Amino acid sequence: MASLESAKQPSLPWCEGGLPSCDIGLEIDGAGRIELPLRPAGFRKLCEIATQAPYGKGTETIIDTSVRNTLEVDGEMVTYSHEFADAIQDAVKWVAEQLQLDVQRLRVDLYKLLIYTKGGFFLPHRDSEKRPGMVATMIVVLPSSFGGGELCVNHQLLRHVFLFDQASGNIQPQFAAFFADCQHEVHRVTSGVRVCLAFNLILDPQRKESKDDPGMTADPELMRHLRDWMHYRPSDPLVFALEHQYTEAGLKSSLLKGADKELLRHIATAADTLDCHLHLGQVSRHLTQFADEGCFYNERRRYRGYDSDWSGDYKDLTIGETYDDEIVIDGWKDADGEPVRFAGLACQTSQLISAAPVEDWKPTRQDYEGYTGNAGNTLERWYHKSAIVIWPRAQHYKIIADMGLEFAVGELLRMRDKRVDGDEADRDQANVDCQRLAEMIIDHWPNRQHVRSVSDQQGEPWLQQFAMKLPTIVFGPEVCSIFSPVGDSGLEHQSRPMCRGVD
Repeated sequence: MASLESAKQPSLPWCEGGLPSCDIGLEIDGAGRIELPLRPAGFRKLCEIATQAPYGKGTETIIDTSVRNTLEVDGEMVTYSHEFADAIQDAVKWVAEQLQLDVQRLRVDLYKLLIYTKGGFFLPHRDSEKRPGMVATMIVVLPSSFGGGELCVNHQLLRHVFLFDQASGNIQPQFAAFFADCQHEVHRVTSGVRVCLAFNLILDPQRKESKDDPGMTADPELMRHLRDWMHYRPSDPLVFALEHQYTEAGLKSSLLKGADKELLRHIATAADTLDCHLHLGQVSRHLTQFADEGCFYNERRRYRGYDSDWSGDYKDLTIGETYDDEIVIDGWKDADGEPVRFAGLACQTSQLISAAPVEDWKPTRQDYEGYTGNAGNTLERWYHKSAIVIWPRAQHYKIIADMGLEFAVGELLRMRDKRVDGDEADRDQANVDCQRLAEMIIDHWPNRQHVRSVSDQQGEPWLQQFAMKLPTIVFGPEVCSIFSPVGDSGLEHQSRPMCRGVD
């Protein structure tokens, strides 16, 4: 959608700069003062106190020098001069401006002092959310003679290499800051010792009295496209992929980064004007396609064998027919970051609006299965994106039913139990809402007729619960006839009835 470009303020997901030459006054508990530029005596002091740095793999923390060969000192053991601290604060203010972060809420937290000796490196990775509200990382490389050790940062189709030539030339400290979801790596140090301070950049919670500009109007082109979509496909939610990937804790309006924050402002304004629900969520795409590494059948069989693993470059694969393309939205939250009780919702690629075309998304994981004699020649890829999702309020119960009958039935029972709260007008509205959701459930109900045994019912307790409570819900007898008793052995599932009103 072209209007997305006008609804966003473009910016790079990183920035860099130099710090003024000053007395850094670096001191470490147990090692004392470390003179900079680093000398052999200071290096020996560091090595006495430092430990091998681990890395995160899923929920585990692992030490593996084939992935990360780095020494570290915990930030709580490190202090520096007031003059250097002021220089860090000035740099943070500049970073906030460049990365479009709220400088009033942004604070800096020293995480680690990192030491890369000759041969040290860190393979491509993404930083975990080490503190609540962490949005970015800032690396300050201290003056010390070293070669190599470049920091390479990637985000979507963008790539940048930070050289730190002033720091490696013993001239002045240099810093680089980048959003935490950016993939990055430290190239191998070829000589000397690279010493740096790693800071977490954290956004404190937004004050309740802080509000968006009340006079903001929706982008006209965005509004035109949204109106067209709502006219032709009103029951299909629109999914706006964000540029950055957010963790479960970080997916909230107050922690959105750069252009994502501005995009949310425009979409929220448009959604309010068009009477739409707006939620945040996580998009997961699982794509399965035919793929081949370019070998004929007899060559593959002779060269690889049936059970050998393929370890080539995925870029060399020839992609063919698509077998399956499943996209699901879950991890639902409201704009303030509060969890929402929704189930997974399937969607199509045509519903995804993204600055980068969907086919250009980078997979978070991919597996290739070559020919095995029975099956194979398939490439499976998984993609993940955080997103803003909107749909018309008038279609809300249709969307609830699209999330699956089990969830929709549970939601109907929950709404039924809450009808007693509130005054008469609230109860009347609650009855209307229950009626609307019941109609959507009926519309989604499988058109079949058969008898289930008791053992079948036990496998679907939500279905049995629905059958037991249905007569007490506010619907007419036609709705209640979805289920009718069949002796003691089970319940008869009848064809979808018509819903003709409320008793």
